Amino acid sequence: MPDEQQKEGISPEGEVTPEGLSNSSTGPGATQLRSELEEAQRERAQFRSLLQRVQADFSNYRKQVETEREESRRSAAVQLVLELLPLLDDLERVAAQAPQSVRQTDGGWYEGVGLVLQKFQATLHKVGVQPIDALGKAFDPWEHEAVSYQETDQSLPGTVVGEVRRGYKLHSRVLRPSLVVVARPSAKASRDTAGGETGRAPELPEKEI
Repeated sequence: MPDEQQKEGISPEGEVTPEGLSNSSTGPGATQLRSELEEAQRERAQFRSLLQRVQADFSNYRKQVETEREESRRSAAVQLVLELLPLLDDLERVAAQAPQSVRQTDGGWYEGVGLVLQKFQATLHKVGVQPIDALGKAFDPWEHEAVSYQETDQSLPGTVVGEVRRGYKLHSRVLRPSLVVVARPSAKASRDTAGGETGRAPELPEKEI
């Protein structure tokens, strides 16, 4: 049937083609009609192409808007967590530094602080906030910020031996680095290994830019 339609000058959509007119009609009127039909078909092809471009542009625009919206949500979450972390630091400091006398005489107050701290930590954990594990780890300039050195023979040079302030991540993104104390050889060990060279801080790896 499609072959017969094509022979008769009818398109698969059931429209008359210029070839169909040329086969069935003659004269000035038929020539004008064929010309108008060809122009209409060209315009239809142009409109179809334009529609496809508009649809593609709209699809790209929608994806861009969704990406920007997601980035905006993430940025707002990061800012909120950064503002909450100092409060978490204060709670941890209160829980850790409460005098033993207070813990014994006002145990309810101390337990209340502990419960608030636990709920605070659990809430941050739910949204993907995790503390950075620093103690005993090799110094990592992406996660740690050295604030001082400690001479010791008990740890390898460049090992984190103290934590001044805990660092945190949001998923895999570092929100703030841990402020740490880094091990370096004692003066005696330096003299033994470097021919009298005094204890010099080990060279820490630098961030690649």
